[in-house]
Amino acid sequence: MSARSCHSLSFLTAVVFGLLVPMPALAAPTPIEPDAALERLVGEREVVFFARDLEGDRAHAFEPGRIDERHPPFSTFKIPNFLIALETGVVEDPDALRDWDPEQRPPEDFWPASWKQPQSLVTAFRRSAVWFFRDIALAVGGERYRSALSRFDYGNRVAADGNDGFWLDGSLLISPREQVAFLARMLEGELGIAPEHLDELRAASVLSDTGTCRLHGKTGAGPVGETFEGPFEGWLVGWTRCGDLPPTVFALWVRGPSFGAIRTFRQEAATELLQRIGAFDPREADMTDSNHTHHAIDYIEIPVTDLARAKRFYGEAFGWTFNDYGDQYVGIRRAGDPDRESGGFRPVDAVEPGGVLVILYSEDLEESVAKVRAAGGQITAEPFEFPGGRRFHFRDPDGHELAVWSSE
Repeated sequence: MSARSCHSLSFLTAVVFGLLVPMPALAAPTPIEPDAALERLVGEREVVFFARDLEGDRAHAFEPGRIDERHPPFSTFKIPNFLIALETGVVEDPDALRDWDPEQRPPEDFWPASWKQPQSLVTAFRRSAVWFFRDIALAVGGERYRSALSRFDYGNRVAADGNDGFWLDGSLLISPREQVAFLARMLEGELGIAPEHLDELRAASVLSDTGTCRLHGKTGAGPVGETFEGPFEGWLVGWTRCGDLPPTVFALWVRGPSFGAIRTFRQEAATELLQRIGAFDPREADMTDSNHTHHAIDYIEIPVTDLARAKRFYGEAFGWTFNDYGDQYVGIRRAGDPDRESGGFRPVDAVEPGGVLVILYSEDLEESVAKVRAAGGQITAEPFEFPGGRRFHFRDPDGHELAVWSSE
């Protein structure tokens, strides 16, 4: 029997016997008082936030009276689902690709292009590809889910037999306090999860990394009611690791008038609240890094409507490589120094081209023209001379106009 099989057996045995480590009683959370800036950030949304550090057991909350209200976890359930898939042996290799069957899992109108392709456990987690985890749900089965959810003490522990979307349809419910309790026990090693499986989750769940401060997590969202045109509710749950600061687990729940109103807000608001309680400082690395020049252009952020399409285009046209931070951001690695970034792609609902012109450098202008065309870009100005060299202009698939120049 393989080591993986032995661990899967021990996991299932622990599930069957329902081994639960009692949680210590925690003091009431310290309220995060809103000020004018926080009120402007929250706007018309409903927001509930709960956080706890793992060393001092200090807790903070925004709207503390609501941290025990339960909601569907939506795609934040991919955190336990990721671990359950590995622990049960349903997925043996987190990087192995599973083919997408469009007849079995027909695409919905809202599906991004990044879902309509083969996925591994890691890519499906980062892209939040629902079809992959619905396939996993059928392979795991209701009985094993219910046993695992009982062991994890995860929300109301509901997972009906044959239901491949119980985390989406309102049957499984969990509160911000329960999200935090689950994550805390997971990170403190109280769930009996194999260390290598936790390492895989840590690597897959990175949302941002400044070098000294790392944010891990998973978003989730769904409509309030039957239509995608109305209000949405959603989550960002996760944890921080920042230098000498104690790790902090957190859960943010939000409801807004539309998906667009909560899409990027979740990480923006969670980061702001974590900074206010002293648990996260993404600026720390930048302020101590000596490789920045005062008042020089330091970073270019490009808004895009499809992260996967943007990566594909710029990767094929210019050989760019990237750092993936879930479904909220993609970093552009700096040429010649892949440990640093020169820019990033930020997802938006719509792009309004125009404004500042970004100019790239090329050692072979004609070759760059050919690669832009082959990757699907539109040449808007053929190569022409200007003081210092030659350049051409093009539009990327989102409609942004950029230029490429050469001194040759």
